[in-house]
Amino acid sequence: MIIRHQCKYRDCVNPDHLKIGTDLNNAQDRERMGRGRKSKINQNKLLKLIDKNFTLEEIAEALGVTTSAIAHFMKKNNIQRKKLHKNRNNLKLNWKIVNEIRKKWTSKYAPSKTELQKKYGFRVDKILNNTSWHDPNYKRPKKNSNGDIIGYYE
Repeated sequence: MIIRHQCKYRDCVNPDHLKIGTDLNNAQDRERMGRGRKSKINQNKLLKLIDKNFTLEEIAEALGVTTSAIAHFMKKNNIQRKKLHKNRNNLKLNWKIVNEIRKKWTSKYAPSKTELQKKYGFRVDKILNNTSWHDPNYKRPKKNSNGDIIGYYE
């Protein structure tokens, strides 16, 4: 529980304007009085981008905000986040695609993880780290800051 100030005047010291409440009540008061941060995010635009299967990064870029701002907005407005992680290309993940991703990642001129994610429409981290679609024969490459393979993890 917290003490909330019910008056729109910040300098007011009238004890009659104090009320017990929760953080949520306080946040609602702040919005009602126009003191909350105004979101740059338009919910209708966001929902259209989600329906078009845009990734979180693509939505953030399109709306000119950060991915964390999108995630916060979605949580605040009860928008299901799982929709953002749909496979944009409607690929059914199989060993052929997994091996293709790993082969590209270990090639001399390998694309970045971000480029692979954009191409395939889903996160590839766990595939590249061999934590999902585990293959005992796959050797996870160690890369330097230039992206060159400098060895393999055991």
